[in-house]
Amino acid sequence: MFNLLLVDDEPNILEGLSNNIDWSQLDIHEVFTAGCVQQAKEILYRHRVDLVITDIEMPGQDGLTLGEMILHDYPYTKVIVLTGYQNFSYAQRSVDIRVFRYLLKPVRYEELQQVAGAALTELQKELKNKAELETAKRQVRQALPVFQRQYLQRWLEKDAARPYDNPEEAEDHGLSVSPGDRGFFVMIRLQRQEKASLEETYHFVMLKLCEDLLLENSLKARILHFLNAQQIHCFLFLFAGTEEENSFFHRTVERLEWLLCSMEDLFDGMIRIFWSFPHPVEELGECYRELNRKVLRFFGNSQSMVCGPQTLDKSSCVRELPALHSHPSFSTLVATGQSAGAREWIDRVFLELKEAGEDACNFREQCLQIYHLVTGTLIADSFERHISLQDWCGELMDFMEEMGTTVVEELREKCQRLSSRYLDYLLTRQGDGENRLIGEVKQYIQNNPSVKLS
Repeated sequence: MFNLLLVDDEPNILEGLSNNIDWSQLDIHEVFTAGCVQQAKEILYRHRVDLVITDIEMPGQDGLTLGEMILHDYPYTKVIVLTGYQNFSYAQRSVDIRVFRYLLKPVRYEELQQVAGAALTELQKELKNKAELETAKRQVRQALPVFQRQYLQRWLEKDAARPYDNPEEAEDHGLSVSPGDRGFFVMIRLQRQEKASLEETYHFVMLKLCEDLLLENSLKARILHFLNAQQIHCFLFLFAGTEEENSFFHRTVERLEWLLCSMEDLFDGMIRIFWSFPHPVEELGECYRELNRKVLRFFGNSQSMVCGPQTLDKSSCVRELPALHSHPSFSTLVATGQSAGAREWIDRVFLELKEAGEDACNFREQCLQIYHLVTGTLIADSFERHISLQDWCGELMDFMEEMGTTVVEELREKCQRLSSRYLDYLLTRQGDGENRLIGEVKQYIQNNPSVKLS
C-alpha cells in the first residue's frame, strides 16, 4: 500500500484532487494535503510518502524547490509537478531535478490518475531492484569471510597468491596488505571434547578478544584472520614498518597471558597460544608454515599455556623423535586408563631412541625429555583426579624423602636457576638478531653521510 501527498496553495484544487479521484484503485491508503512547502516538509518528516503531486508557484518556497529536496532526501519517493504556467524554465528545471512528470493545469483527473499509476509502477520496480541489490550485498558480506579465508590459505599455506606484489587482488578480497608491511602471528589451538562445528563460533569470539585485548584501538595495526584446515585459529597482526613496531609487538606479546586468562573463563578445554617474531610481508608465508608445523607437533603437559618461538639457532635444537607424536598420545592413553597401551608407547619411544645410538646428538637431552614427559603427564593426571602421589607412587617417592625438610627450598632454588638460565639464553638469542639489525643501521649511516636521518 502507498501514501500520497498533495501540495497546492489553493484549497479548492486540493479538495478536488483529494476527493474526485479514487486513489484506492492505485492501492493508495493515505492521502495527505499541504497548503505550502513548509507543511509538506512536516508531513514528509512524520510519515512515509511514496508519491508527491505538487504545484509550482506557491507563497514562500516553490514546488520545484520542494521536489529537489524530496528527490535528494527521499530517493524512493516519486514527484509529479503541476503548473498553470507554460514556462520553459520550469520544464527545464523539472528535467534537471528528475521529477517523474511535468503536467500543465488544467489536467483531467483520469490523466492524473493514469500518470500517478505509472509513477507507482516505476517505484515498485525500483523497490524490487533495491531489495534484490540488498540481498546480493548481504550474500556478498556473508560470503566475504569465506573468500578471505581461501585467499589467506592460498597465500600463507600454498604460496599461490602474493598480496605484496598485487595489493589490488587482496583489496578485492577485503584485505588490506601493502608491500612495505610487516607482521607477526598469534595462533591458538583449542582442544575440546565438543564437535568441531562450533569452532567457527569460537573463532569469532577469539577475534573479538584479540581486537579488545591486543589491538588496543591501534589505528595503524590490523588483524587478518582465518580458521585453517587443522582447526587452528590464525591471527596475523599487520602494520606498516615504523619505529612503533617494537613497542606494539612487545605490548601484544605481554598481553597474551591476559588473552589466555580470558579464554580460560570462556572455554572448557586446553588452550595453547603460539606467537612468532615480526617478519617482512614477503616472509610471512614461510613464517606461517613453520609456526603451523610447530603447533601441530607440539607435545607438552596438559595445561593451557603461551608458547614462544623456538631458538633462532636450529643447529643446536633437540632432534624430535617421531614416536613422541604417535597416536594415541601418551596423555590420552593415561587419561583413558590404557595401561598396556601406555607401556607399549614407552617401549616404542625408548626403542627409537636406542636405535638412534647413544652417540647421537642430544642423546642425554632426549632421555630427559622422555622422562619428564612421562612423569609430568602422570603427575598432572593424578592431580586432575585429586589423587595424592603418595597413594600410588610408593617407593618411587624415595627421592623426595632424601631431600629431607629442605625439599621446598631446594626445588624452589633449582626451578629459579633453571628458569633464569633458560630465559636469559632465549633473550641472548633474540639479542643476536637485534645486534645484526643494529649493525645494518650503522653500516647504512656510514654509507650515506649526506642523508638527513632522524
